[in-house]
Amino acid sequence: MTYFDLFDEQGGDYMDFKEVRLVPAKDPTTFQRYRKAILTAIFVGVVVLVCFVIGILHYTSPKQRIIRAINSSDYEKASEIQEKNNITLDEKYDSVLNAKLSEVNSNFANGKIDFENAISEIDIIKSIGGDNVASFADLKKNEIISINDSKIAFSKGMEFHDKGDFASAIKSFKAVAASDIENYTKAQQMIKDDADSYRTAIFNTVDSKVSENKHEEALSLLIEASDIIPNDKQISNKISAIRKTINDQVVDSILAQAETSSKENLLASIQLLQNELPKQNNDTRLNDKLEEYKEMYLDSIMKQVQDSIDRKDYDGALTLLKQADSELPSTQTILNKIQDINNTLQDIERAEKIAKVLEEAENIYNNQGYEQAMSYLNSSEYSSSREIQGAIANYESHKPVSVKDLPWIGEYNVGDDGNYTNNLGETFEDSLRFYAGSWGRSDGSIEFRVGKEYNTISGIVTPVG
Repeated sequence: MTYFDLFDEQGGDYMDFKEVRLVPAKDPTTFQRYRKAILTAIFVGVVVLVCFVIGILHYTSPKQRIIRAINSSDYEKASEIQEKNNITLDEKYDSVLNAKLSEVNSNFANGKIDFENAISEIDIIKSIGGDNVASFADLKKNEIISINDSKIAFSKGMEFHDKGDFASAIKSFKAVAASDIENYTKAQQMIKDDADSYRTAIFNTVDSKVSENKHEEALSLLIEASDIIPNDKQISNKISAIRKTINDQVVDSILAQAETSSKENLLASIQLLQNELPKQNNDTRLNDKLEEYKEMYLDSIMKQVQDSIDRKDYDGALTLLKQADSELPSTQTILNKIQDINNTLQDIERAEKIAKVLEEAENIYNNQGYEQAMSYLNSSEYSSSREIQGAIANYESHKPVSVKDLPWIGEYNVGDDGNYTNNLGETFEDSLRFYAGSWGRSDGSIEFRVGKEYNTISGIVTPVG
């Protein structure tokens, strides 16, 4: 036996063992020694294996194979897998497929693939995807068709350009769409270059037509050019110049025709100019000539009218004026003259009526006396007129006045003699007697003041004794 002194770690004292038996320990196996690590490794391995298997299965699934084929632009393989497995990619693949549709569109626009391949790829992607992809595919297909038309237009434009047909070239280049990335910028430059060439060629042709006096043909060419190159200042100026030349020629022709006609029928010339003036945008020369002819026509009419007035043929004068008014409506000179004649006719009619009133008043005065004549005049329609008022004043001067009431001047005295019977046996009522200064005188005079226009008085003087 061997004795050991062992230290009691808990109590801090040494523990006395009288005997310690040493028993040999069993040697553990490797598995027991690394059991936990081995189990962990096995678990991890299984998980990795499962993931690997799942990954392999996913990677080799028809849908993933289709996506890989599409991403690598192997559309035939994608279509083959799709047809073989009869599957359609669900919505979670829409973004992938739509992105590929946009890529196909871009590749075609940039000239990386041709039209047939682009349409084929679009159709394959459309058949693989769902409804959303199909709608987007239709949109992209239409864009590709539009771009293809644009590419064809550019190609034709180059053909026309090479042949020197710049007008057709410009029209074709204008049909190139902005979405045609490959050709749009080039087409815009070609439009600019060909426009200069086209303008020069057109101007040469136009100048040739003008020299041949074919202005209408020249104008037609320029108008067509303005459609091909819109808002071109040089073409616009050329059009304005040609139009002015044409207009001047037309106006010259109209003026010549009017001048010829005016020699026989001035009114016909006026009507011609009135009809043509609005058609020629109120040309100044036409308007001036029209006003000249109007003045000449009016002078002629007014002379005839005055001749009729001088003959007192007012109806004839009015007929002439009304005819002139129908030819030159609203001409103030004509309207004023018509009004003047109407006023004259009214004055004549009024004067005739007043003359009849005065005539009737005179008859009444002579037959019925002063009071009746004055009453008739004052009740007349024209009692306030100058003529009637003058007649009233004249009649007032003839108002009967008793000689007794009149002042007298002379060497005789006047006395009331009542009813006087002269030597002839004639009796005078309310008679006056003149008393001479002395008996036996047979001469003498007496003057009465009546104070009116008619200042004389007549009577019979009979000597007394």
